[in-house]
Amino acid sequence: MKTISFFSYKGGSGRSSLIYNVLPFLADKLNPTPQNPIVLFDMDIDSMGLTYLFDDESAEAEVTIQKIIEGDYPGEDDEDPYTFYRAAAPIGETYGMDARSILLVPAARNHEEPGTFDTDDDPFTNLVRKLGESGCKAVIFDCPSGNQVTGRISREITDTYVIVMRITMQFRIGTYEYLKTLNGQVFAHDFIVVPNAVPNDRIVLDGAVYNYDRTRVSIKEELAHATNDRVNNLNTDMLEEGSFGIPEVKRLKLREDIIYNLPDNDKGEEEQKAIAQYRKLAEILSR
Repeated sequence: MKTISFFSYKGGSGRSSLIYNVLPFLADKLNPTPQNPIVLFDMDIDSMGLTYLFDDESAEAEVTIQKIIEGDYPGEDDEDPYTFYRAAAPIGETYGMDARSILLVPAARNHEEPGTFDTDDDPFTNLVRKLGESGCKAVIFDCPSGNQVTGRISREITDTYVIVMRITMQFRIGTYEYLKTLNGQVFAHDFIVVPNAVPNDRIVLDGAVYNYDRTRVSIKEELAHATNDRVNNLNTDMLEEGSFGIPEVKRLKLREDIIYNLPDNDKGEEEQKAIAQYRKLAEILSR
């Protein structure tokens, strides 16, 4: 089973929108079914993203992140994982698949505070183990930015860690500084760095045309410095020449569309470039 956490140093990276859009391409690689689904967890209980993107489906879920934290959710005492699967929100139809082949565990919509628990013995670890034993194809965590406890939990039980970042100076410096704070256990995981919403436009700064390629190379060099060779599995495939992150799609500034679902005549050059990069990221994640 794949366990994947999407994380960003600060809010505003487009992390949830990235998951929203890469998911159909990942599902195409993993071939989930109702018996062996992909399960998403919206761990950002303060600023939920996927919960709102799948608004109608989320409202029907019988299990939330907060209920899992409190150990009071359908399937908690049941070794049959399908009790839990039936309580999650089915979202597969959004991508033209069987509804229950992709499931979402939303955050509580009333922003209720979860109960406290010991992060050394958190309830998610046992749940993820149970899902893995049942043949679940992938567990995907949409983590909160910063250092919220739900983000720390998902980091510790994740094999693949996707760091989503903008290419602005504050994002770059903040991401590098954050990486320096991570411990050895986290660095044992696979890391994939994904610059998001990389501009396509020609931009003039201080009288000169902005050099995106110079920024791309700088990010690779600074990442190596920030991790100080502690990471042997830092994947920078999304930072290769001619493949610089996920390109900006202007329509996503106004509405979080699923590019995969757009009619062909609405898929312009920006959308086609983004699709190629979503597909590439899905390929990396499915290896």
